[in-house]
Amino acid sequence: GKPAVDFELKALDGKLVKLSAMRGRVVVVDFWASWCGPCRKSLPVIQRIAEDFGNEDFSFYAINVDEEPNVVQGSAIVLGIANNCLLDPNGTISKAYGANAIPYTVVIDKEGIVRRVFVGANDEAFNTLRESISKYLESDSQ
Repeated sequence: GKPAVDFELKALDGKLVKLSAMRGRVVVVDFWASWCGPCRKSLPVIQRIAEDFGNEDFSFYAINVDEEPNVVQGSAIVLGIANNCLLDPNGTISKAYGANAIPYTVVIDKEGIVRRVFVGANDEAFNTLRESISKYLESDSQ
């Protein structure tokens, strides 16, 4: 229920992505690393969920924590998240969100408020993630 920490991070293509510029959209961010087995399993699932909601009111970003862009690029391509991948090279944003363990998935509503946080990945979390996205897309405030 707290305001999401604003960030401005570089995407793999060099473009800057700023969270506060996405007001009016439901945003899901997932903190991950290429060496994290559970991340590598969960990201393709989250990407598919994101594609199911592929409308103008929803965005998904996979925020890589603390790795070099050349390492991230290869993993992002293999995982199918290259177009949604942002770089947090010093882990500053992950620390600001309290992502002490990964994968760490955050659902942010249209007003920029953190509504759900998932640590780890399993079928129950994926189902709840899908339900949360639907809920916050349907409503302007909860």
